[in-house]
Amino acid sequence: DTVEEFNMRRELFAESQQKIEEINNKNGSFKAGHNHMSDFTQEEYNNMLGIKADLPQEDSAEVWTGVSNGPVDWRALGMTTPVKDQGQCGSCWAFSATESVESAWMIAGNDQVIMAPQELVDCSKGLFSNHGCNGGWYYYAWKWLQTSMTMQESDYPYTSGTTGTETACAYDAAKGVTNVSSYAQVAEDTESIKAAIENAPVSVAVSAGNDVFRYYTSGVVTEADGCPTALDHAIQAVGWGTDASGQDYYIVRNSWAATWGDAGFIMIGTGSGKGVCGINQAVYSVSV
Repeated sequence: DTVEEFNMRRELFAESQQKIEEINNKNGSFKAGHNHMSDFTQEEYNNMLGIKADLPQEDSAEVWTGVSNGPVDWRALGMTTPVKDQGQCGSCWAFSATESVESAWMIAGNDQVIMAPQELVDCSKGLFSNHGCNGGWYYYAWKWLQTSMTMQESDYPYTSGTTGTETACAYDAAKGVTNVSSYAQVAEDTESIKAAIENAPVSVAVSAGNDVFRYYTSGVVTEADGCPTALDHAIQAVGWGTDASGQDYYIVRNSWAATWGDAGFIMIGTGSGKGVCGINQAVYSVSV
């Protein structure tokens, strides 16, 4: 809007260029590059991180374990919806929650439905420990959906990405599509996580408030790349595979538009303990 803002954005872009060059000069297993956030301020970037340190985590009574049978990519099977854009709102948890419900709905034999994250941002609050654009957890969103059906995006449009805040709850049961029947935490081991993904895409949390994640464009992020493990962002794992070097990886979908990453996706290597970018710590599956 002004010359001052143009100059400020140009300086931020130049800083991003320097960070991208530093990452790529390390010759790691992934490549960094520019995206639509290359001239964002740190505050604007942080606004999209919706897992906050002070949000209580659920101690799941049920921890699911399983044995993997082989790679899967639910995108190729038509069981994922298009990449979305949460905008300037810490609603990643709501997008992750709806995306996993969308996939479960289709895998159950139903036609694709684009479901409404705005419903969760506005309505799954208070006792559910979600706080709209100030963060939340996908499993608390599913608690809401166990007694209230998810609505379609066309009936409850997403507005918080532009306004940066939630609105009054406008839930309409007459326009509901489905409830959540159950959900479970997946054990923090690679074998169980792979097996869970083979059943359906799952919701996961990662550490995204870092340059590795912010500027990712291609390749596999591994433990050697130094991605932190403190969780601050919710996304969805839609498959897993193995690259030419034998490195296993999760195919992970973000909600920062298709202009981020590899057309909206990132490949995160499998790892022990908390996992690469912390991905092993809060893996949850959902059923409709």
